[in-house]
Amino acid sequence: MNFSKRVRTRIVWIPVRKYQNIELAEYSLSNEGMWIRIAELVNHAGLKRYYKCKDVNDTGESCGAKLCVVIDSDTKEVTLYKSDKHNHTNEKTEIAKIKTPVKEFIRNLQAQNLNAKDIYKRLMERNDLKIPTYNQVVLYIDVLQREIKDVVIDLRMLENWLQTHSTTLKEEHKAFVISHQVLHNKNTFYAVISTKHLFKLAVDAEVYHLATMQKLAWSNLPAFVLGATDKKGKFHAICIILCGSLNYYTFKLIFFNMRTKVKELFCKEMRPVVIVSDSEAVQDAFADVFQVKTRTCWRYAQKQIVNQLKWSIRSPRQLMKDLNLLRSVTCPSIFDAASELFLEKYDHLTTFIAYFKEKWLVNDRKWFLGAARPSIQTNFALLKYIKQIKDTYDEKLCLSLQLPHFLDVLINVINEISTGYAADKDIFVKTPEVTKKDWIIGTEWVKGAKTNILLVDDNYTHYEVTNGVQIDDDDDDNKWVSFDVFIKRHFSESRVSIPLNKQLWYLSKCNCPTFYKTYKCKHIIGLSMMTWPQFNEDSI
Repeated sequence: MNFSKRVRTRIVWIPVRKYQNIELAEYSLSNEGMWIRIAELVNHAGLKRYYKCKDVNDTGESCGAKLCVVIDSDTKEVTLYKSDKHNHTNEKTEIAKIKTPVKEFIRNLQAQNLNAKDIYKRLMERNDLKIPTYNQVVLYIDVLQREIKDVVIDLRMLENWLQTHSTTLKEEHKAFVISHQVLHNKNTFYAVISTKHLFKLAVDAEVYHLATMQKLAWSNLPAFVLGATDKKGKFHAICIILCGSLNYYTFKLIFFNMRTKVKELFCKEMRPVVIVSDSEAVQDAFADVFQVKTRTCWRYAQKQIVNQLKWSIRSPRQLMKDLNLLRSVTCPSIFDAASELFLEKYDHLTTFIAYFKEKWLVNDRKWFLGAARPSIQTNFALLKYIKQIKDTYDEKLCLSLQLPHFLDVLINVINEISTGYAADKDIFVKTPEVTKKDWIIGTEWVKGAKTNILLVDDNYTHYEVTNGVQIDDDDDDNKWVSFDVFIKRHFSESRVSIPLNKQLWYLSKCNCPTFYKTYKCKHIIGLSMMTWPQFNEDSI
């Protein structure tokens, strides 16, 4: 037998471009729709993230193209490196097989900032075109992206446009520039655009949302939708932010000017409670301006954790179930104790536990429910709203427009959103909505619940309730010998506070996970029915 020594291929990394931060780099890669992260390396020099092309060639072999994003530990500079070119097939031969009408169709969709997967779905819906293979579409899109040169923005022209549209309008549904700044020496800018009708929502908004990983975009400049969710969980857009620098100082200036403009227009102060975001820069800036706590979007954190788990465990279902229970803790001190038990349970996953402890228990602890006051803990409603805008206006908000023309179109889109918002009489709900299903669950729970009045003060009656779960005498709070024992004990009890005034029932509080997510729970409904016999579906 011939045991030949395997020859290891040396990868030659070629620098491609630099980014101001990691968010812009990951956003650029996600737009291409063909890269998947395969590894992450941390050392004294900084952080390295490796990506590979997720496509294969016609013979079933994986593409050899790879990318490496390097974050320098000292300068925090982000550099993108590439390796070999894509080796799916002969590029010119494959693209030549695509018919001209198909190429025009792909070019138009690519100009609307759609990725390869979405473009191919649109192609499959066309019966009048000869549909190429998915790999052929990816190759052609790659050629189109290489043809697009870096956009050169005339900042003086842009500044004139922003100043022209900065006059506050009397009309409720006419968009204008709320605030803006153009920095010629740094070749960047930001602009906040809204209507008086949409911007007035900032007066009542408490739970704000801003996602940097999912957004509208023009070329390499992201356009964020900033808004808030009401007590019903519905998302309401407040303004659109277009900016070229995703850093702390830019967002701090944006939020400060927003607060000033709200007071100027409506003679009222913004009173936010929390912001849910996937960006540390956004969270820090918002917290410094409004002096409130922040929350890391659980959807974002969960995705990051699952991607890391792929390299540590074959079936992460049980671990993710336990992690969801850990996330549901509403008391910071209990979360600290439960985290140690979680680490002990999975200490055999050395690589993952080191990552999880450093990333999600030291650097970012704002993903569990108790990190902030009760609020929607994900940006799901925001992402759904952004998708609706893209589906409705994707033909208008396309990359082929020059920036000033794009902003003209964007203002028209905001006008339509504001007008439609008023036409639908979509109000900002300030009290939780109790459905028929909620009444049924509350009624059934109170039948078997054990309640104990702890205290009655001037405003509330404070209860301790158990959920009818049998607890062993050995499993008290001081004897959490394992994570499983903690789960069994902790989630069997809740503390509930019911107002003495029936009309203020919506100010009830509970430390259970359901209340922290939805502002209502079976404990509040059940105890309210016990406290006030006339408390029913028709009385609120």
